Amino acid sequence: MKSTNRFKRIGSMLMAVLFGAAFVLPVLAACSDDGPGDDLHTYREYIAQSPTTWNTHNGTTDADTYVQGYTEIGLYDFTLSEDRSTYAFIDEMATGDPVNVTNKYVDRYGITQADAENTAYGKAWEITLNPDATWENGEKITAEDYVWSMERVLSPDMKNSAAATYITGDYELYNANNYYSYGSTEEYFKITAGTTYTDEQIEQMVADGVLYFSFNTPIFDTEGSFTISEHHNIESQKKFYLNSDGEDVYDLLYNEYADDANEFGYIPITEENLNDFKTNFSVLSASALGALIPDWYDLFSVLRAASPVFTKITAETEYSDDALEQMVADGTLYFSFDTPIFDTEGSFTISEHHAIESQKKYYLNSDGEDVYDLLYDKYADDANEYGYIPITEENLEDFKTNFSVLSASALGALIPHWYDLLSVVSYTSVEETPFSNVGIFATESNTKFVLVFANALSQWDVKYLLTENWIVYRPYYEEGYSQQGSLTVTSYGTTSGKYMGYGPYKMTGYQTNSQITFERNENWYGYKEGATNYHPGQFETDKIVCRIIADQNTALLEFEAGNLDSVRLNANNMEQYRFSDYLLTRTASNTWSVTFNSDAESLAEIEKDNQGNRRILSVDDFRRALSLSIDRAHIGTNILAGSAAAYSFINNNYYYDMENDPESIYRNSEQAMEGILRLYGIEYGAGKTYETLEEAYSAVSGYDRDAAKEAFTSAYDYAAANGLYTDGENIRINIYNNTVSTQITALATYLEQAFNAAAEGTPFAGKIKVEIRAMQTGRYDAIAQGRIEAIYYSFSGDFNDPNGMLANFTDPDVQTILECGFDPETESFAVTCDFDGDGTEETVTKTYTEWQRSITASGEYYGASQEVKLTIMAEIEYRLLSGFRTLPLVVGTDLTLRSMKVEYATNTSNIFAMYGGVRLMTYHYTDGEWADFIRDPGNLTYK
Repeated sequence: MKSTNRFKRIGSMLMAVLFGAAFVLPVLAACSDDGPGDDLHTYREYIAQSPTTWNTHNGTTDADTYVQGYTEIGLYDFTLSEDRSTYAFIDEMATGDPVNVTNKYVDRYGITQADAENTAYGKAWEITLNPDATWENGEKITAEDYVWSMERVLSPDMKNSAAATYITGDYELYNANNYYSYGSTEEYFKITAGTTYTDEQIEQMVADGVLYFSFNTPIFDTEGSFTISEHHNIESQKKFYLNSDGEDVYDLLYNEYADDANEFGYIPITEENLNDFKTNFSVLSASALGALIPDWYDLFSVLRAASPVFTKITAETEYSDDALEQMVADGTLYFSFDTPIFDTEGSFTISEHHAIESQKKYYLNSDGEDVYDLLYDKYADDANEYGYIPITEENLEDFKTNFSVLSASALGALIPHWYDLLSVVSYTSVEETPFSNVGIFATESNTKFVLVFANALSQWDVKYLLTENWIVYRPYYEEGYSQQGSLTVTSYGTTSGKYMGYGPYKMTGYQTNSQITFERNENWYGYKEGATNYHPGQFETDKIVCRIIADQNTALLEFEAGNLDSVRLNANNMEQYRFSDYLLTRTASNTWSVTFNSDAESLAEIEKDNQGNRRILSVDDFRRALSLSIDRAHIGTNILAGSAAAYSFINNNYYYDMENDPESIYRNSEQAMEGILRLYGIEYGAGKTYETLEEAYSAVSGYDRDAAKEAFTSAYDYAAANGLYTDGENIRINIYNNTVSTQITALATYLEQAFNAAAEGTPFAGKIKVEIRAMQTGRYDAIAQGRIEAIYYSFSGDFNDPNGMLANFTDPDVQTILECGFDPETESFAVTCDFDGDGTEETVTKTYTEWQRSITASGEYYGASQEVKLTIMAEIEYRLLSGFRTLPLVVGTDLTLRSMKVEYATNTSNIFAMYGGVRLMTYHYTDGEWADFIRDPGNLTYK
């Protein structure tokens, strides 16, 4: 799980280009494996799946950014410093640093005189373009290409995913969100359980064309609920979807009406379908889901105004048939398969819920039909661009009949009405913002352009942003236009469209699920002596051949045969290659952890499975005892081989001031070390076991069986006194992971043994049972909602943003808060610090969320000293860790074998430049020499 902070897209591109889970190094590939010549250098790599696009405006996966890693390049790029000890920025499509021109635009673009007087940060930055940069066809690239391409990124008619970087967060461009948001035409509001409509009101809404249903609308009113599609996919929930004839009302509705969904995914409720939806959704309302979906129309949405916002009907909202029919008539009732199925925060969508095997039973109608499938097959194609299906007169009864199966099932407690799965659309008018008012424009004869941000940024931040590019070749981009509903889409950068790159390589072949090839772009400035940003001695690779290999074992065999030049290893390979001279080990940014549910009320509900006590997990000392029982070094060495022990949330890969100090590792700061020593009760100083902070910190292991025993004893006393534990009870801890493997089972066995060993001599001795179970989908929702007691997972942030990583635990706008029983928006703590640098300390109290946000780009202390920011971050981390709701176990590790054929610039990874990438990679063999060398398999000795 990764926080969605400001550098997410950039970070994943760098990983794809410079290293790679599936991308091993920035390398090139060819569709035809015929070598260009024996004297050339071809790099051979693999990725796990074919890209679906290489249009940088709408890629959504790492694979979708792979091609651009070779065919495109940023205005700036990262490389290794001359001594290879750290990173360095290098000019590419730009020449010279960004220039702060904020003072030129006072009283324009939201810039104030105070902004202009801020010398450390700026809102307006001017970029001078490389005059020798061209498209791969030789055409000159100008500032207008950047401006026009950004307009396409932000286009309200296209809704490109790349817009996320520029419409919100630290890198929001001035007025970009207003421009992007304009042009929507309708919004859907889900009917909430508790809102009551008469039959006449429903009929009027149908007549007015405002009543809709969407399979992607949350099935319940609670925040984060499943969509009805997700809920229907849960096998244990399918029984609620069965009508008296055993038919699955979801399936009935889906099969009949899914194709009727509009561009927003909403099915209009009409005179023709109203009774069908009513009949089927009444099955859900009459089931155990009726507590959350009390009225059949609670699954509908009402269309109300101009810019589409779909609001799921909550279980508390009751509608009469008339009211639902009125919404159908009004065109405001919708359904979406991607809407949360329940009203609880973090709920599955109905699609996710339906996919859970144990929940599918609730979706079966009296005929044994799956009502989800019925509705999906019938209506999924009717969804609009937002995934909502209008509820119409034609499909209303169909939805009602099928959703009533859910309401009538055990899900009825959460979906009391069949219509609780629907959403109502509402309208909000958005004032049109012309693109000329957005913060990007060309200057000086099309050779420069200015970016104006909503937040003041440092020069380093701007350069970091601009290591990613967004330009597209206008003729090909426009040539690929077509309409999908109300959206304009383009085939640019797909197998069905054209594409033009501008980087060091060009794609010369593409075969889906087979191979991609790249060769040198002869028009790239970096190869031309005398050109701006000429790069002599770099990019020795002539050609790249990238194969599509999904199976890691297959890739390893190909590497061992000399057919691949790098391969990712997993823990199962470590014994074989542990001492290889060609093994590269790099600590990743993610930390593998166990998060516990600490909410006594929800834990009591889980105990109804009669497997054992769970409420004990609500006791702080019990969770602290669990943490102190764990020998994390043992796990990293013997179970999750190759991993490093983790004693904190933020590991050694996070830097707090890369702009001014490339050695600014957060974990090495005094504040961060002090926080961990406080956590584990370790002291230092004259006359103590450890004299210095560094000595004490290096001794941290997180493992203290004696202290764990004391904590278990304290936990028992509290739990027994407060009715949370009864003598002799077994304690059951089921930890959910996406899959279960031999390693994961071994981890569960170790944890159980470790916990019971530390509990010896306490009332918990021999009582703790641990199992790690598989939950392929929905475990994040389940833990957040308190439906399970623990999960095993990893979380991470971006290397240069440790505060952004902490947002995983503090900011629900960034990441659903998984720690059930903890509310960062209401729980608070005090920090004492000299916040304004006047020599006087102050004590300030804020919530966890407020503290974390206070040092983001728009926060109160964003411009404060690093000492202040470190103090705040370290206190947030300490406070989170001291709750022992999440126990860090190990830090992930990337293990790679490089070929004997190549030499990387360094064997010590840098967080930005990795091992130097294709830019600095050199060769020991030409293609011809390598072919001769691998004819004797005995030459390939990697073990």
